[in-house]
Amino acid sequence: LIFTPHRPESLSKEIIAGLPDKKHKYLILNLFLNTIEKLSYKYCDAFIFPSRGAARIYKRFPGYVRYGMGKPHEYVYTGIRKKEVTIGRETYREKLGIARDTFLIAYIGRHSSIKGYDRLVGIYPGLRDYDIEVAAAGKISDIEFPKDKGWHELGYITDSQNLINAADLVVAPNRDTYFDLIILEALAQGKRVITSNTGGSNDIAKDTSALDLFDNEDESDLLTKILEAKD
Repeated sequence: LIFTPHRPESLSKEIIAGLPDKKHKYLILNLFLNTIEKLSYKYCDAFIFPSRGAARIYKRFPGYVRYGMGKPHEYVYTGIRKKEVTIGRETYREKLGIARDTFLIAYIGRHSSIKGYDRLVGIYPGLRDYDIEVAAAGKISDIEFPKDKGWHELGYITDSQNLINAADLVVAPNRDTYFDLIILEALAQGKRVITSNTGGSNDIAKDTSALDLFDNEDESDLLTKILEAKD
């Protein structure tokens, strides 16, 4: 039995983060989900991860060190099929009310802390100082986004390739990551990507100069890397 885990945070953290009452501890649910995760590592025979960096984040997950570390591990890069662009850059921008010469950042993913959505929201005032606009797509959460003409909140979309094509830069400011598919999609479209030096992103960066890593321990470095990319 080969297990291929693929989440950036433990099962309990991901599920409880999506529940409505943020002040509730959900102690019993947390215990139940952690037990399921531990048993999955205990009863599998081997693991397949996309890279060593992706596997490394699992050392912080419940039960992996105890039940998984001594078992066989193999590494196979995740791949994607390049999606065909169906809406041209200028047309897509016009639909959003974005000028053709505006420097546009695309964010695509869950609007959650683990994905670093709040980090992008936090540095937005600094981006506006340089007339940079943001188009964000993904499931909207309780993290408030800027109510500003330069912030374009799109919600869930099914044509991420069109947004990527319309943008000048893709940002994935993850606090932790496994092997982010949106990074692969952006690279397939020939876009430059800025992301944190976490998980599988460290391995992807070894194979391309189009992926720039910012210091995950220094959130100001995200803004610095974006401004460098703009120049």
